[in-house]
Amino acid sequence: MKKKKVLMFLLIVGLAFGFAGCDMNGGNGEGDVLSVSFTNHTVRPAIWVENTTNERLVAFRGTVSPSTLIGGIPAFSGQHGLRRDPDLFTANAAFPLLLITESDFLANVNNLGAAPVFARIFVFYNHTATNSNIFEISSRIGGEGRLNVSNPLSFNVELRHGGPTGEILGYAAAGMTQGNVLRINAPDFIQVYPVFVLFNPIEEEIFRVTPRFTSGRFEGRPYVRGFGFGEGALNHFFDLGDIQGEGIFGLSSGSAYLRIINNTSPPTALQFRRGGFPLNTSLGIAAINPGGRPETFTVNFGRNPDQTFPETHPVDGMSIGMPGFWWDIPRHVFNLDYMYTLEITGGIGDLQMTAITRGNRVDLERMFGLN
Repeated sequence: MKKKKVLMFLLIVGLAFGFAGCDMNGGNGEGDVLSVSFTNHTVRPAIWVENTTNERLVAFRGTVSPSTLIGGIPAFSGQHGLRRDPDLFTANAAFPLLLITESDFLANVNNLGAAPVFARIFVFYNHTATNSNIFEISSRIGGEGRLNVSNPLSFNVELRHGGPTGEILGYAAAGMTQGNVLRINAPDFIQVYPVFVLFNPIEEEIFRVTPRFTSGRFEGRPYVRGFGFGEGALNHFFDLGDIQGEGIFGLSSGSAYLRIINNTSPPTALQFRRGGFPLNTSLGIAAINPGGRPETFTVNFGRNPDQTFPETHPVDGMSIGMPGFWWDIPRHVFNLDYMYTLEITGGIGDLQMTAITRGNRVDLERMFGLN
């Protein structure tokens, strides 16, 4: 009997030490051995991602270190939620999500700063709302090709393939002139469209704008560079300062902005739809709450066949309300890069709306410090 008690005591002690060495906090490496959880956090995650690559990835906020570890993302995952770590997510913030492969994480677990970055993605975390935006990790990332990107500009830049709204290949922070290498599958030919990105804390809006050719045969078209990756040509260099050197600084968002003011009475939260699909703001906000701050929605124009943006765009199929209780918004012709306002009053059973009114053109050049 004594032997059994001793064995039971040792077993309990052993389990206690075993749990002490495990990560019990969602995989953020607070135990003796740094580890990663690949759990899909579907209830109020910090960030939604979609990994279309064949790599298991480990995500970090801003820099690669044990203290900034967010969690793991399975290969070929669908919508995957990253844990809302209370130490990392305390206020609204825009930041680069840094991704390294699981194999590089394990190989450098004692010196994470030495691990090569697999990809960088610009994301936004909203502390006061449900984060609905899904950030995709492109399947074109991860091969033997290397695109070394230098960004001497004073604003952040997304690098997209196939057009200004195409898949994101990477992200170059303002002033980052070295150490930013995009891994690209080979053989492949990619068209890289730089898109300038800015979070405006006053407007509470993320602005994405496209530099356009201001003269010549391709006037009005978005700026683009081509890179081919194949045998003997696996390494290329892209200096974003070349855009400034060529004077390509006609900026456009490719959209208009619609600010909706909810003054319903009795008060009720509303949603904005286009073509039958509810839209979110650039910060991932779906609900327009009554009596609060207005919410601004981006009305995308699409592109002409030659990749230029039309100066005006008629929009049908807009509506306001909530599931099962929709009110149609009359067709409206929007002007490129202008701000518009729509005010809603009345109750959900007798919703009333003002005409959509046009305000000023959003001064994108001034916003990005170009004039």
